[in-house]
Amino acid sequence: MSRHIFSGSGAVTFALLLATTTGGADAATSYTCPPVDTPTVITEATTVTLGSTTAKSELCTLTRRQASSGARRVPVARSYAGRSWEKSAGLFARSGSGLVVDCGGGTECDLTLPTLGEDQEYVLESFSYDVTAEAEAARFLEQATFGPTRESIDELVATSNNFASWIHTQMYTTPASYHREFLRRNTHPKFEYSYTTAAVGPRPCEQYSRWRKYAITSRDLMDDRNTARQKHLMIKQVEGVTGYVWLVDGTFRTVTQDQPTFTDGSLLQLDKRYRIDEMKRSFYVNCVGCPFLVTWGDGKEGDIPNPPVSIEGVEGDAELLPYTTVTLPPFGSNAFPAVEKASEEFPLLTEWMKDDENALLNSDILESSTQCDGFPSFRQPEAVAETKDDAPLSILPTVFGRSVDPVTGLEDIFAYDPHLTLYENTPDKPLADGGGQLVIDTYQPLDPGDQVMCHNVHRAHDNEDGCQLSYLDTACAPDTVPQETIVLDGANLEGISALTSRSLYAVTGLTISEDLNVEDGVFVSSVLDEDSVLSVEGCNSWSRGYAAKDRKTEKFWCDRAGIENTPTTIVFSPPRSQLSIVHKLRMYTANTSTNSDPASFILEGRVKPDAEWEIISSGDLDLPLDRNGRGIPIQSSYESGDINLQYTEVSLSTNTKAYWDYKLSIPATRDPNSNLQFAEVELPGLLLPSFPVSHSCTPGAQSSRWMKEADAETCPNSANLGEGTYKLFSDLISAKPDVYNPNIRDVTREYRECDGVDKYKLDLGMVQASDGTCWSHVHDFEHSVFDVTGADPADYTVSGSMAQISNAFLDVILNDSAYPIIGILDDHVAIDGSPNSPLDQPDVQDVFMTLEFNPSRQAVLICGSPGEVATDPFASDHSFDITTPQKTGARTLSIWELSAQRHTT
Repeated sequence: MSRHIFSGSGAVTFALLLATTTGGADAATSYTCPPVDTPTVITEATTVTLGSTTAKSELCTLTRRQASSGARRVPVARSYAGRSWEKSAGLFARSGSGLVVDCGGGTECDLTLPTLGEDQEYVLESFSYDVTAEAEAARFLEQATFGPTRESIDELVATSNNFASWIHTQMYTTPASYHREFLRRNTHPKFEYSYTTAAVGPRPCEQYSRWRKYAITSRDLMDDRNTARQKHLMIKQVEGVTGYVWLVDGTFRTVTQDQPTFTDGSLLQLDKRYRIDEMKRSFYVNCVGCPFLVTWGDGKEGDIPNPPVSIEGVEGDAELLPYTTVTLPPFGSNAFPAVEKASEEFPLLTEWMKDDENALLNSDILESSTQCDGFPSFRQPEAVAETKDDAPLSILPTVFGRSVDPVTGLEDIFAYDPHLTLYENTPDKPLADGGGQLVIDTYQPLDPGDQVMCHNVHRAHDNEDGCQLSYLDTACAPDTVPQETIVLDGANLEGISALTSRSLYAVTGLTISEDLNVEDGVFVSSVLDEDSVLSVEGCNSWSRGYAAKDRKTEKFWCDRAGIENTPTTIVFSPPRSQLSIVHKLRMYTANTSTNSDPASFILEGRVKPDAEWEIISSGDLDLPLDRNGRGIPIQSSYESGDINLQYTEVSLSTNTKAYWDYKLSIPATRDPNSNLQFAEVELPGLLLPSFPVSHSCTPGAQSSRWMKEADAETCPNSANLGEGTYKLFSDLISAKPDVYNPNIRDVTREYRECDGVDKYKLDLGMVQASDGTCWSHVHDFEHSVFDVTGADPADYTVSGSMAQISNAFLDVILNDSAYPIIGILDDHVAIDGSPNSPLDQPDVQDVFMTLEFNPSRQAVLICGSPGEVATDPFASDHSFDITTPQKTGARTLSIWELSAQRHTT
């Protein structure tokens, strides 16, 4: 401690005993510590006794110094603020130094001093000082905070330095403050690429966009992603433009009327590539006239003065100025003030920063204008016209603005100056979609490492009170990246077809039930078999229902007593996924009672389970009077019944329609007062081929396709599904699909079975999902997108992106690999790199690829992060910057590595 920091003249008195050993006797000399600035010199001593200080403002030191010069001081011991004597830090505090301090618990201490060397002496000195209230407060705040401010010192002094009260306030009243908040508010560097935690913005017409008057910026001096790729300057003369055009990697920056020179006066060569070199103090270049270094050739270099932004004589040249020049508010007004004022904010940097060369658009008046329509994203740099190994792969275009003074009419020309912007995502105000739109906005296929990552964080104790559900299609979940997809909607499908010269269409017109080609059918002795489902009405009771279709002469019996005028009806539902055309009706006699034989019939059919019954034929029956024995197997064919048994046959040759179910009604028996009995019913006919659709309720895993009914006011159970079946398919449709499609659901029933009444239904009609939407069962390939390039156009009818086809044509293309399925209309198809798919062609992806987080608008929990405040738009370029490790990209790292890098600044 230097003595000049103490003040006061009061003397501090100590009893000092000097003892020497002579002939075994102790001798002591008493010393008094001198007043301040009056040291006492001790030239011989081995042991001294010193009293400790008593006052808070007192200090007494013992040091060793060079006797002849007073220099080379070495601290020996000290006592201060009423404390006992102790060794001073340094040489004498080491073990083996010879210094011994023994205070014995009293107010005086014995010090055994090492022997002095030549030209050495000890000196005892006194110091005193007074601590002001401000100094005491400052010292406390230095220890208790990240540093005192004048305001915090004054506030503490006003409480008479009540430290206990201050600590209580900090613990229980004052909200926490974060270095992170300070850093984020002041992280606002010039930046040309988005970063994992921030994006370039605001954009030119948006409030708080930055503008500059100098052509070259500090960001032209570096490429944070790869230092092997630096920007290059070229000076050209362009036809139609007076002066010399400055291009940075092919992008126009400014025009000067005189040929540019180096700072030494030598001329720059035209059409020569000068590498803009990296500078450690890059802010040196951010002003008009400030030099920047370029290199070329074999180690040659030179400084070039930074020119002002100018578009004189260039306006109208669409190649140099592809974008509209923005009309800005008057420079210096509240709407467009100057920023980065060195004289006010950075007085030490006035050599490199000017007060009137940087501006901020402090108004939203341009956001509703059309001036910036058609401007590039600025969050996705465009590829350079000609890629070179030593130049960046992409570069932001330059947008220019004009500001006119309304009084003088003088104008200032500015260039848009992109800055990196951090957005607010605090626990109380999380980003509405977790930052998903920022991720999509900053997707850069050229430089994927600069993509912003999802800001949404996991729920925790310090943010859960502000978490909220988001149903936005851009909402991203924590630690997720977006899916690269192509949406197969009608417009995109037509565009992809035109771009690839392929015939890509969504097929429609397919039916679940239709008349099939009879030439492909099989003639059978009966379309019924022993597995057919049977239901009976019009009987008081009945027995052996199976006997009506068991291929034997077992007897079916029905009690008709008292209901002789009511027809007995038997409904047969064959257990096949096939329609049939019946050509005949055969009935075999029972073993007894000819009076109980059927005397008339009505045969009806229906094309699907929920369809109306249609009469096929009706008439009288004349069964033989001879009887058949019971249980005899029937040996029949399509052409003939069993010639060894008794039966009657009615021709139905006029019937050409195919049906699924059949209903046989018996209005009367031979004796109207008798019961009904017979041995067997056969319906010989044509069994048609299976349908090209899944049978959704047959046992085992079965799939089915459902289409949303747009604007459906009601959703009737048109197929009369059982309660269990209805809920089964409602649950399947309501579940989140693997591939999002707003209008189509492909579902698979694996374990749950349909109700028995629905087991063999083909068309399941309409079902309502849990969200109230209505879905109709359709053909398994309805709205599938096929590549039918090469097929005969006469086989289908085109309307926009749709192709009307028949089930027969579907059979053709399904069995031919030349006609692949691309997807389903309105599918959001993930790009998987399949080389043969039109969707994975680079030119198709360039035009039609999109990024998606939540296209189905499911609920996503959105949570903010403590201290994740927004950038202060007025913050200086020169506060905090962000860098990316060389040759790394965000998308080459794991999600956990990205999380670790989240706040690296």
